[in-house]
Amino acid sequence: MFVNSEQDLENYICENQDKFIQALKENFYPNKDIKFLGRQVEIGQQNRVDLMYYYDCTNEYSKENIRNIIIVELKYRKLEPKDISQLSRYINTFRDCVVSEIIKNDNIDVISVDGVFVSLGQDKLTQEISMYLNYQSEENLMYFMSINSEISFNYESYSHKEKYIQSLKLDRRINDLFDLNGGK
Repeated sequence: MFVNSEQDLENYICENQDKFIQALKENFYPNKDIKFLGRQVEIGQQNRVDLMYYYDCTNEYSKENIRNIIIVELKYRKLEPKDISQLSRYINTFRDCVVSEIIKNDNIDVISVDGVFVSLGQDKLTQEISMYLNYQSEENLMYFMSINSEISFNYESYSHKEKYIQSLKLDRRINDLFDLNGGK
């Protein structure tokens, strides 16, 4: 199958669920029994999630029943900052509109919602944003997978943070305020 668009990518994943679920397990959710919920899942007005998965587990300490929702956003191009905003909106809409209803009507104590991007990579600014998103939170809420022309799912990680930080130039006033660079 040739993949030339986001729709082709969605079709490919739906036709190869076992392979995609295995990639999710290997990269982000080891030992979880991930199930496919559906494609083009509507959450709220004008919010349609490309693909949605979930798994259930129990917190070993609190014994709470947890359902983890995985929202998958597909882009047949490199990710841009607006895509992170879009997936964040989906995650927050799901939490705000759906979570309380599920907890009331199901034997679930806690709902967790993650987002996974599948794309042709990230542009430089999106790499920096994703690096800081993952750095700021103890729990990653967004994960990034890249694809190539052979359609293999690869975990995308950027470890250039220290090099990036070292190359940053700070305003002289910040340097002076914190006596950075020995007051130079």
